[in-house]
Amino acid sequence: MANVWVDIQTASSFTPYVGGGLGVGRVEASGVNLANTSTIKVTGSSTGLAGQFGFGARWDLAVGSLDIGYRYQITEYDGLSSDTLGAGGIIFDNGKLRAHTLNVGYSFPF
Repeated sequence: MANVWVDIQTASSFTPYVGGGLGVGRVEASGVNLANTSTIKVTGSSTGLAGQFGFGARWDLAVGSLDIGYRYQITEYDGLSSDTLGAGGIIFDNGKLRAHTLNVGYSFPF
């Protein structure tokens, strides 16, 4: 994934940032239970367009810096299926795998 992140300069130790990116993602499932059931298992793999958007802030500390950020990621997929229902199961076509993440990090010099 190719990303672009921009720091928004301030006159303090607080630096907000925003960014995002586009690329290719892969979704793979092997016997994953669907909807917390033991009767529907999803299998298969797919490669598709992926993207992310994020924002956050970094605080410079006496030693190092603290970073807190949010990311929304999405990957398109095609070709996952379930063979446990009926004759053909369920086919998951043109789906989107979405993820919301909160990242907390600490950087220090050495």
